[in-house]
Order: sequence, then structure tokens, then C-alpha cells
Amino acid sequence: MPSVPRQTESMPLAGYYEIAAWAGVKRPVVSTWRKRHPDFPQPVAELTTGPVWWWPDVAYWLDLTGREYDTSRSPDDMPREQKPPNRR
Repeated sequence: MPSVPRQTESMPLAGYYEIAAWAGVKRPVVSTWRKRHPDFPQPVAELTTGPVWWWPDVAYWLDLTGREYDTSRSPDDMPREQKPPNRR
């Protein structure tokens, strides 16, 4: 079966964890923003693990609402959580 061509450049996507880390808040704060602010950006996808946003949309909303965030970081800088190996 031939493979589907994939985009090789990273896409600036972010979930609750990444948005919270960049904005310097705890993860539940981002969930609260989403519930209380109708102008909070819509996610580009809803996965089983949670919603995923286009980071530039979120950064624009943070700017628009006067919330500070770490402008020196990009989605590629976000550390990935390491999961322990499966044990049987």
C-alpha cells in the first residue's frame, strides 16, 4: 500500500497543556476560558484526548484580551511528557 504524502514542517497546534504552559496558567484555566468566553477560538479538531487548537488563533485571542504569554516559545519547543513503559 503506498503511503500518503505527509507535511514535513511542524504545524503550530496546541492542546490544553500547551496553551496553559505558554500562558503561565494551570490547565483548568484554559478550560474555563473556553467555557466562559464565547470569543475563545474554536478548536481545529476534537480528539479523544481533547481539543486541539491552531496556536496562532489562540495567541491572537490572548493578545486581544490582554493576557500575557511566552512569545519566545513555539509549539516545537514544548516538551513531550514521557510515559512509563507498559508493564504486564
